[in-house]
Amino acid sequence: MKILIADDEALVRQSIRLFLVNLGIQQEDIAEASNGLVMLDAVKSVRFDLALVDIRMPAMDGLCAIRQAQNLSPDTKYYILSGFDDFKYAQEAIRLGVCDYILKPVKPIEIEEILEKTISALEQEKSLLLKDLTLCAAALFTFTDSLITFPVPCHPVLLTNDIYGEFLSTSELMAEDNDKIIIIPFKEENGTFLFLFETPEYPAYYKNYLAELVKRCTGRHTVIEGKELRSSRDWIEEYHRMISIKTDRPVFKPRSLYRSSQRPPQLPPLLLELCRQCNAGLLALTGRNYGKFTRSCDYLAYHLPKAGQEHPAAVRNILEFLKNAYKLKECSMETLEKQFLFLSATMMQPSSKDSVHHEILSYVREHYKEDLSLSGLSSVFGLSPNYISTLFKQKAGCNFVSYLTSLRMKEGKRLLMETKMTIREIGISIGYNNTSFFIRSFKKAEGVTPSEYRKNGS
Repeated sequence: MKILIADDEALVRQSIRLFLVNLGIQQEDIAEASNGLVMLDAVKSVRFDLALVDIRMPAMDGLCAIRQAQNLSPDTKYYILSGFDDFKYAQEAIRLGVCDYILKPVKPIEIEEILEKTISALEQEKSLLLKDLTLCAAALFTFTDSLITFPVPCHPVLLTNDIYGEFLSTSELMAEDNDKIIIIPFKEENGTFLFLFETPEYPAYYKNYLAELVKRCTGRHTVIEGKELRSSRDWIEEYHRMISIKTDRPVFKPRSLYRSSQRPPQLPPLLLELCRQCNAGLLALTGRNYGKFTRSCDYLAYHLPKAGQEHPAAVRNILEFLKNAYKLKECSMETLEKQFLFLSATMMQPSSKDSVHHEILSYVREHYKEDLSLSGLSSVFGLSPNYISTLFKQKAGCNFVSYLTSLRMKEGKRLLMETKMTIREIGISIGYNNTSFFIRSFKKAEGVTPSEYRKNGS
């Protein structure tokens, strides 16, 4: 969320900035203007979600500045801050369609309410956009000739699972505090696609997000970047390029990111089939499909020695891929068949992990106010994130993020009704250090903001 504070008094601007930072707004997302002309210059270059504007300022007053700013940025929520309780000013503000007229000195609770109302309005707008974008992304996989046009630039990214039992939880990814980019996941047999959409406020944020995504995926997943899409015109060609790179990756030295400019190699038939069997075996082991896994292992064990004579560098990379994928201490031609037999045998053994599901659920209920994640639970219990995620769906009837959020919201609603704690204090007490993220999460879960819930008594 980007916020503009327009006031000729530096002390007022600093006080409001401090209020906003305490509510979880980042310093770099807050801009200041000392008069109406400076405000207009700011609005020309940045798309603000919220503008807090003083009326009496030099060079150009606040009402005149808002009147012109609305032509440049009609979606911005404008609030008047004034030390003058003048009916004429209020009338003009109403005619301009400002959200509210707040008398100075502005109290922290008023800033909190303004922020909450703005977030609520933005969430409603975002939900409509999200619905449209989700339909557009899903329609891509019909692979029809019908032209699909995106309302904002689309950046497709394909994520692969490179290690048995390790995966990136898309539910956790989407639940993170990030209002700078819209994420739409789409899972299919070839992997998980993320469709990333830039927001008007952060038009260049995609590169930063991709860098962070690569950093968190390194060692466990490969990130394959797609070309920016404005429509579905180039999608089919781009889809096949990304899938080809995903399939062929075992013959390369391990890398975290394939850029959109990377072209898939033209592999000879034997290497191409070896790559396909590497992918099929990893998928079968993850899904505990004994038949498909053993068929893949048999093919690899039989054909890798021959391929090693013709393509030694490529086969060395394939062996390194298998070593990482199956968490083996070593992987060579001599040991490969024995290791495949061991992995096949483990698939036939009954799992004894189900006995810990009560312990995991109890741990989450006791520690839900802390910074919990699937990877954190994985470290505590020595189980893969994939297994723990499956456990929640089987035993709790929902994914981990939904279960955690339900616990936090239940306590948050109790505190809203039974205490006089501020929204910020309640958010912190149930695990949300960022107040704006707490408000967005509450609105998404309950359909109303925390203040509205408290006011309505339900």
